[in-house]
Amino acid sequence: MLVRARNLPRRVHCWTGSLHALWHPRHASELRRLLSKEFKLDEKQVDHILQRSSLLGHCSTETATGVLEFLRNTVGIQRAAALSSAVRSNPELLFIGADRVSASFKALESAMPSLGHEVVRRYPKLLLMTPLELETRHGLFRDLGISMEKIAKGYAPIVMREWTSLRSNFDFLVSHPEGPHMASSQAARLAA
Repeated sequence: MLVRARNLPRRVHCWTGSLHALWHPRHASELRRLLSKEFKLDEKQVDHILQRSSLLGHCSTETATGVLEFLRNTVGIQRAAALSSAVRSNPELLFIGADRVSASFKALESAMPSLGHEVVRRYPKLLLMTPLELETRHGLFRDLGISMEKIAKGYAPIVMREWTSLRSNFDFLVSHPEGPHMASSQAARLAA
Protein backbone atom coordinates (compact mmCIF):
# COMPACT_ATOMS: atom_id res chain seq x y z
CA MET A 1 0.00 0.00 0.00
CA LEU A 2 1.33 3.41 -0.95
CA VAL A 3 0.98 6.19 1.55
CA ARG A 4 0.87 9.71 0.24
CA ALA A 5 3.78 11.71 1.62
CA ARG A 6 1.75 14.88 2.16
CA ASN A 7 -0.37 13.07 4.76
CA LEU A 8 2.62 12.15 6.90
CA PRO A 9 4.22 14.46 9.43
CA ARG A 10 7.83 15.13 8.46
CA ARG A 11 10.82 16.05 10.56
CA VAL A 12 12.38 19.28 9.45
CA HIS A 13 15.88 20.24 10.49
CA CYS A 14 16.64 23.90 10.96
CA TRP A 15 19.74 25.20 9.23
CA THR A 16 21.41 25.29 12.66
CA GLY A 17 20.88 21.56 12.98
CA SER A 18 19.56 22.05 16.49
CA LEU A 19 15.83 22.44 16.07
CA HIS A 20 13.31 19.80 15.12
CA ALA A 21 9.76 20.77 14.29
CA LEU A 22 6.98 18.63 12.98
CA TRP A 23 5.64 19.86 9.70
CA HIS A 24 1.95 20.23 9.60
CA PRO A 25 -0.21 22.30 7.25
CA ARG A 26 -1.86 24.06 10.15
CA HIS A 27 1.46 25.59 11.33
CA ALA A 28 1.33 28.20 8.58
CA SER A 29 -2.27 29.16 9.32
CA GLU A 30 -1.65 29.28 13.09
CA LEU A 31 1.45 31.40 12.58
CA ARG A 32 -0.53 33.62 10.22
CA ARG A 33 -3.14 34.21 12.95
CA LEU A 34 -0.44 34.84 15.57
CA LEU A 35 1.38 37.45 13.46
CA SER A 36 -1.87 39.12 12.47
CA LYS A 37 -3.07 39.34 16.06
CA GLU A 38 0.30 40.16 17.66
CA PHE A 39 1.24 42.98 15.28
CA LYS A 40 -2.17 43.97 13.88
CA LEU A 41 -1.10 43.11 10.34
CA ASP A 42 -3.34 42.62 7.36
CA GLU A 43 -3.19 39.50 5.20
CA LYS A 44 -0.82 41.05 2.66
CA GLN A 45 1.69 42.04 5.33
CA VAL A 46 1.62 38.57 6.89
CA ASP A 47 2.12 37.03 3.43
CA HIS A 48 5.17 39.22 2.93
CA ILE A 49 6.72 38.00 6.20
CA LEU A 50 5.98 34.36 5.39
CA GLN A 51 7.45 34.70 1.89
CA ARG A 52 10.73 36.06 3.28
CA SER A 53 11.57 32.69 4.80
CA SER A 54 10.42 29.32 3.56
CA LEU A 55 11.22 27.86 6.99
CA LEU A 56 8.29 29.67 8.56
CA GLY A 57 5.91 27.19 6.99
CA HIS A 58 7.37 24.68 9.45
CA CYS A 59 7.30 26.99 12.46
CA SER A 60 4.88 26.17 15.23
CA THR A 61 3.11 28.93 17.10
CA GLU A 62 4.71 27.70 20.33
CA THR A 63 8.19 28.22 18.88
CA ALA A 64 7.29 31.66 17.52
CA THR A 65 5.58 32.71 20.76
CA GLY A 66 8.64 31.64 22.76
CA VAL A 67 10.89 33.82 20.62
CA LEU A 68 8.52 36.80 20.85
CA GLU A 69 8.37 36.46 24.64
CA PHE A 70 12.17 36.25 24.81
CA LEU A 71 12.58 39.36 22.67
CA ARG A 72 10.06 41.21 24.82
CA ASN A 73 11.06 40.08 28.31
CA THR A 74 14.80 39.42 28.09
CA VAL A 75 16.05 41.63 25.28
CA GLY A 76 13.65 44.41 26.19
CA ILE A 77 11.97 45.08 22.86
CA GLN A 78 8.74 46.25 24.45
CA ARG A 79 7.15 48.45 21.81
CA ALA A 80 4.94 46.51 19.42
CA ALA A 81 6.28 48.49 16.45
CA ALA A 82 9.90 47.67 17.33
CA LEU A 83 9.08 43.98 17.82
CA SER A 84 7.16 43.91 14.57
CA SER A 85 10.11 45.52 12.79
CA ALA A 86 12.52 42.96 14.25
CA VAL A 87 10.33 40.07 13.06
CA ARG A 88 9.63 41.58 9.65
CA SER A 89 13.34 42.13 9.03
CA ASN A 90 14.41 38.76 10.44
CA PRO A 91 11.56 36.24 10.17
CA GLU A 92 14.06 33.39 10.68
CA LEU A 93 14.21 34.38 14.35
CA LEU A 94 10.75 32.90 14.82
CA PHE A 95 11.86 29.54 13.47
CA ILE A 96 15.12 28.98 15.33
CA GLY A 97 13.40 28.98 18.70
CA ALA A 98 13.81 30.68 22.05
CA ASP A 99 16.58 28.32 23.25
CA ARG A 100 18.84 29.09 20.30
CA VAL A 101 18.02 32.83 20.42
CA SER A 102 18.79 32.80 24.16
CA ALA A 103 22.13 31.03 23.62
CA SER A 104 23.13 33.58 20.95
CA PHE A 105 22.06 36.42 23.23
CA LYS A 106 24.21 35.05 26.07
CA ALA A 107 27.19 34.83 23.71
CA LEU A 108 26.61 38.46 22.68
CA GLU A 109 26.36 39.56 26.31
CA SER A 110 29.60 37.73 27.04
CA ALA A 111 31.38 39.42 24.14
CA MET A 112 29.82 42.83 24.83
CA PRO A 113 28.84 43.01 28.52
CA SER A 114 27.89 46.67 28.53
CA LEU A 115 26.14 46.72 25.14
CA GLY A 116 24.45 43.35 24.61
CA HIS A 117 20.87 44.52 25.08
CA GLU A 118 21.34 47.81 23.25
CA VAL A 119 22.99 46.24 20.20
CA VAL A 120 20.39 43.49 19.89
CA ARG A 121 17.54 45.98 20.17
CA ARG A 122 19.09 48.01 17.36
CA TYR A 123 20.17 45.04 15.23
CA PRO A 124 18.31 41.82 16.18
CA LYS A 125 19.78 40.02 13.16
CA LEU A 126 22.86 39.33 15.32
CA LEU A 127 20.76 36.70 17.11
CA LEU A 128 20.78 34.63 13.92
CA MET A 129 24.49 33.95 14.43
CA THR A 130 25.24 30.81 16.43
CA PRO A 131 26.93 31.16 19.82
CA LEU A 132 30.06 29.56 18.34
CA GLU A 133 30.10 32.06 15.47
CA LEU A 134 29.78 34.95 17.93
CA GLU A 135 32.53 33.62 20.21
CA THR A 136 34.81 33.03 17.23
CA ARG A 137 34.09 36.49 15.82
CA HIS A 138 34.83 38.06 19.22
CA GLY A 139 38.19 36.27 19.34
CA LEU A 140 39.08 37.28 15.80
CA PHE A 141 38.35 40.94 16.51
CA ARG A 142 40.36 40.70 19.73
CA ASP A 143 43.32 39.17 17.82
CA LEU A 144 43.31 42.22 15.54
CA GLY A 145 43.21 44.55 18.51
CA ILE A 146 39.68 45.69 17.72
CA SER A 147 36.96 45.84 20.33
CA MET A 148 33.83 44.02 19.17
CA GLU A 149 31.86 46.33 21.47
CA LYS A 150 33.15 49.43 19.71
CA ILE A 151 32.45 47.91 16.30
CA ALA A 152 28.90 46.93 17.29
CA LYS A 153 28.24 50.28 18.92
CA GLY A 154 29.36 52.14 15.82
CA TYR A 155 27.86 49.92 13.15
CA ALA A 156 26.48 46.55 14.31
CA PRO A 157 26.08 44.95 10.84
CA ILE A 158 29.85 44.86 10.44
CA VAL A 159 29.96 42.12 13.10
CA MET A 160 28.13 39.83 10.66
CA ARG A 161 30.25 40.77 7.67
CA GLU A 162 32.32 38.04 6.06
CA TRP A 163 35.53 37.70 8.04
CA THR A 164 37.89 37.36 5.05
CA SER A 165 36.66 40.72 3.76
CA LEU A 166 37.19 42.41 7.12
CA ARG A 167 40.61 40.85 7.49
CA SER A 168 41.74 41.89 4.00
CA ASN A 169 40.65 45.51 4.66
CA PHE A 170 42.60 45.54 7.91
CA ASP A 171 45.66 43.98 6.23
CA PHE A 172 45.49 46.60 3.49
CA LEU A 173 45.54 49.41 6.04
CA VAL A 174 48.46 47.85 7.93
CA SER A 175 50.74 45.93 5.59
CA HIS A 176 49.78 46.12 1.92
CA PRO A 177 52.50 47.73 -0.27
CA GLU A 178 50.00 50.21 -1.68
CA GLY A 179 48.22 50.76 1.64
CA PRO A 180 48.76 53.62 4.11
CA HIS A 181 50.98 51.42 6.41
CA MET A 182 49.13 52.33 9.57
CA ALA A 183 50.10 50.94 12.92
CA SER A 184 47.80 48.09 13.98
CA SER A 185 46.38 50.14 16.82
CA GLN A 186 45.67 53.02 14.45
CA ALA A 187 43.94 50.73 11.92
CA ALA A 188 41.94 49.19 14.77
CA ARG A 189 40.75 52.65 15.86
CA LEU A 190 39.83 53.45 12.27
CA ALA A 191 37.90 50.18 11.97
CA ALA A 192 36.13 50.80 15.27
